[in-house]
Amino acid sequence: MVRRLTVRAFAVLIGAVALLPVSPQAVADAKPERGGTLEFAVTVEPANYDCHGNISFAFLHPIAPHYSTLLKFDAANYPQIIGDLAQSWSVSADRLTYTF
Repeated sequence: MVRRLTVRAFAVLIGAVALLPVSPQAVADAKPERGGTLEFAVTVEPANYDCHGNISFAFLHPIAPHYSTLLKFDAANYPQIIGDLAQSWSVSADRLTYTF
């Protein structure tokens, strides 16, 4: 009996939410705009800072300034790629071999 009332109450709630009017502002914001800044926070503290032994996504952001990679994106000219550790690189014609 209680379960039936809970399911019925949930169905009524969903129906009520579906009938809410959509504001003109929500419709105006539905058009995507290119550009802008995405800001986000990673609030999880990684278990350790070992880049070879850690599997958490949360650890990537705090350790990023301390490690270099072969190549990186050029922030001023995204999506251009520039060397980080690599001073030069070449790609074979079949794009299967990369030489740094």
